[in-house]
Amino acid sequence: MASSKTDRSRSSSFVLRSDAAFTLVELLVVIGIIALLISILLPSLSRARQQAARVTCAAQMRDLVNAVVMYAGSNHGSLPEQRGYAPDVNSANYKVTQDDSAFAMMGSISSAAFPDFENTDNFGDGAGLGKLFVGNYIKTPKILVCPSMQEKTVLNNQARPGYFFNPHWAYAIENNSKLTIRYKKITAIPNDRCLIIEFFYDEGSIAHIEPKEKSAYFNIAFADGHVNTVKDKTARDRAVIAGWKPERGADVIGICEFVSAGKPLNMTLGKAKDPAYVDQSYYSCWPAARN
Repeated sequence: MASSKTDRSRSSSFVLRSDAAFTLVELLVVIGIIALLISILLPSLSRARQQAARVTCAAQMRDLVNAVVMYAGSNHGSLPEQRGYAPDVNSANYKVTQDDSAFAMMGSISSAAFPDFENTDNFGDGAGLGKLFVGNYIKTPKILVCPSMQEKTVLNNQARPGYFFNPHWAYAIENNSKLTIRYKKITAIPNDRCLIIEFFYDEGSIAHIEPKEKSAYFNIAFADGHVNTVKDKTARDRAVIAGWKPERGADVIGICEFVSAGKPLNMTLGKAKDPAYVDQSYYSCWPAARN
């Protein structure tokens, strides 16, 4: 009798253990559900990370604008100069590169240094936004690199910054064959023209690219301290065409400025240097400006 009870107890225990175990089909179902949830959640998480990166970048640009305003306040309203600038556009000392690479404040050819400074060991006088660090208006040069770009962009053996600064060309009144920076004083910048915009050269160097949509986000900062995030396919299409031509850069920057100002996008592309299109381009290098 005791033996029979023991057998029934063992049998009951065995049945309970068998019922508690997962079958192969059940395991596959669970794995499938987990995979489905991951596939649903991952894009959302990715979009959240991208949005957070854009917000962080915009906040960083706002800090840079504030630093530029302080710099101008200490320097009679003048903006930091680009590398190679000289008051006399016809002098041998005037070595501003006549293309959009000047807005990226290139390092010297002999040293692939961080572009806002002479080299990475001795910051020197700095150039453009680099002057903010040299002058102690910002505490770290890391703020000069867009946080969305995990590594510094290197083109033609030159490290590039995360931002174009004061990126508006004009032909020089003193010499119409030379280009100069249009706005020398912070008060001269119109409300609808930017002070800083994110760097671009080709598709791989755009910080907030949207490959599936063939579009891109661009953070654009203005002298009054506000920063807009612009998403535009035409700006992206012009930005991915590798090169330093001022016409291309003027189009991308001008489109972002037009979108920020709520203006219609009905201008002609590629005519920034043509005086006949001064009122028909997103930005024009005319009329000429004093160097």
